Order: sequence, then C-alpha cells, then structure tokens
Amino acid sequence: MNNFLSYNLTQPRQITQIHIFHYLHSTQECKYTPPMDTESLKAFLAVAEQQSFSLAAEQLHLTQPAVSKRIAALERQLGCKFFDRIVRNVHLTETGQALLPKSRPIQQDITETVP
Repeated sequence: MNNFLSYNLTQPRQITQIHIFHYLHSTQECKYTPPMDTESLKAFLAVAEQQSFSLAAEQLHLTQPAVSKRIAALERQLGCKFFDRIVRNVHLTETGQALLPKSRPIQQDITETVP
C-alpha cells in the first residue's frame, strides 16, 4: 500500500486544503481526490492519537458527533476506511496506519506556517 500526499504552503493565510493522491493495493488505480480541508486532517490525527472519538472531540473542543461526521466525510471522500470501530474501541485500519505518519509532518507544517 502506498500513499502520496502533497500540499502547498505558498499562501499561509489561505491554507484550507490538502490534496491527496492515494494508491491502495495493486489492484486499484491511483485516484485523484478532491482537496481535503485541514480540519479533517486535525480530526483524523486526534482520533488516531486518542483512539477515541470522544477524547478527540474534547481535545478539539468539538462535539463527538462533529468529529464523527468529519471522519465519515473524509472516509467517504477518499473512498477508504481509516478506523475500525468495535463497540467503544477505535483502531486504525491498514490505510489509517499508512496515512498517520505522513499526516503528522503536514499538520506540523501548517501549524508552523499559519499564524
């Protein structure tokens, strides 16, 4: 599984989106996806790090349903599932595990660039 993320920080005040190209398994085509907003990336990182939608919501100062909607929209937009949800347990899928280490530096760049 390969993932390629590209982003542009040339206009720091107008950073709202991250373009993601992703390639999942050798049986699928590489797809261009519409831009992903930085708030969805923050939600993904928070849920991945907290392993909980509720704790991620607290961290982001959002409601749990708002975080769930952001993740569901992101999964729908990219056509892949990032989390396995079993009762109250949340675990990264293989795709989520591949996205996590690539998304941290992007979020760090955005945090350092946007005032």
